[in-house]
Amino acid sequence: MQAEDQILDNPVSTEQEMQTVPYNAVAQVKHLQADNVYVKCTMLPKNFRFWTKRTGDNHLAILAMGTVVIEDGDQRTKYVAPASTVIPGDRRVRVYTLSEIAFYCIHSTQETDVAVLDRIY
Repeated sequence: MQAEDQILDNPVSTEQEMQTVPYNAVAQVKHLQADNVYVKCTMLPKNFRFWTKRTGDNHLAILAMGTVVIEDGDQRTKYVAPASTVIPGDRRVRVYTLSEIAFYCIHSTQETDVAVLDRIY
């Protein structure tokens, strides 16, 4: 069984694993803003697993490069770039990178302070 199939069929999902990995440890992050729209671009290596933040609002996620599996509860969906999905703001989803990725999360907000935006999103 390939690693990808194991992730799709039987990922581990315990509360102990529900920690957001510090992006600054492995990721490159870019922040973009324009007229109440905030875009966070995260580039991550292959074979990486992380949880999204609860943001309070649904937001658009665009996979610009690579392949991921997104786990939302019991549902696991594979995305191959270019692809997009809506990430629910009321809960966290787990993302597995199956290759090097570029992932854009797009939020509607009036906040302009990048430090605040990075904490929220």
